[in-house]
Amino acid sequence: MFKVGSWVVAERYARVMAMSKDLERIEKGLMAVVEFLKDDNMKNFFANPVLPWWIKVGIWEKIASQNDVPEVLTRVISFMIKKNRLDLIERVMMIFRKLKNRKEGVVEVDVEVAMETPKELLDFLKKSLEKFFAKRVSMNVKVNPELIAGLRVRCEDKVWEMSVNAVLNEFVNRVVSE
Repeated sequence: MFKVGSWVVAERYARVMAMSKDLERIEKGLMAVVEFLKDDNMKNFFANPVLPWWIKVGIWEKIASQNDVPEVLTRVISFMIKKNRLDLIERVMMIFRKLKNRKEGVVEVDVEVAMETPKELLDFLKKSLEKFFAKRVSMNVKVNPELIAGLRVRCEDKVWEMSVNAVLNEFVNRVVSE
């Protein structure tokens, strides 16, 4: 369970890294760290309260130096280990991506589709959204069978609902209200 302040802390870590000029390498490094920490042995090692933080940091820094991890990422992860906050790494990555995209003028769009969708159709949707926003688009696609057919597009505080489920819900609401 995360505390409310954990979002603030995660954002601070992400902002430090977002000030760097090497955003692509940091993003790739962050993704690798998240994957690395999904391994139960690694997760348990870094969460082990018996091991002092400086041993964990030393091992992390050795791993980082052998894998060409950017300096700023190495330092942020070391600090997170010291403060026992590696559980925030996925939040840090999510916030970092948002900051990176904003800095690069990229619009983040979440798309829910009712079923697996051909790549050509998703490419067409992406190009259409890039035209609409007049910016590059980063599309996160998820399959949501509850939509029945169609899709739902979210961008910041806007939602475009183009699904059979939405039409059926609207119909039911009209019938019930009459």
